[in-house]
Amino acid sequence: MLRDTLATIAGRGQGLELNTRFLNSAPNWNDLLVQSLSWFREEGGMHVFVNSDAHRVAEIGRNRELAQTVLKEAGFATGSQLRDVMSVQVTEYA
Repeated sequence: MLRDTLATIAGRGQGLELNTRFLNSAPNWNDLLVQSLSWFREEGGMHVFVNSDAHRVAEIGRNRELAQTVLKEAGFATGSQLRDVMSVQVTEYA
């Protein structure tokens, strides 16, 4: 069922979000995440949007390197497929 859903998303040209917030948490679901992203890629999926789910300035880009590792293990290439995030000025409010 999951693979069918991923095929539908890929077939529509839509992407998935890879939220990096819990990539280094226990329990570690990264192997299952790699498998799911591999299925998405095999079904023609091309767009994975990496999001650090930051609620504070210090959390922006959290676990970015780990996200790149997960995407590489899932078969996504480096270079144009793993683009740098756009830097923006953020002001933290108390």
